[in-house]
Amino acid sequence: MSPYITTTKKYMSEFRHNKPQESVHLLVSLNAVSITLAIVSALSYLWLLNLLVSHSYVLKDLGQRLEALHETEEKLNRDVASLRSFEDLSFRISSLGLVASENISYPKSPSAVAQSDGPVVP
Repeated sequence: MSPYITTTKKYMSEFRHNKPQESVHLLVSLNAVSITLAIVSALSYLWLLNLLVSHSYVLKDLGQRLEALHETEEKLNRDVASLRSFEDLSFRISSLGLVASENISYPKSPSAVAQSDGPVVP
């Protein structure tokens, strides 16, 4: 016979020869452990369910806040674009009393003058 079958037969014979009181005590202990595990499992499930629901509300609030921030960003981008537009710039320039310049000429750099006119005297 295999050792497994021998061990199983040994435990079965010991279980049959135990006093009924010990068997009842064992069953009561197993029932108490099973009930305790069931209660702990149920409480853990309820706690996790509550945690999940509360996090879903937080996630929903954060999503709404994100949408509001996106709308604010779009509005600010439109405001920046309108302030950079030519019409707004021309209005601000005219309100300052500035006039358009014509015939703009830039002075030549000393090195450019030296090359075209000869030596530069300091």
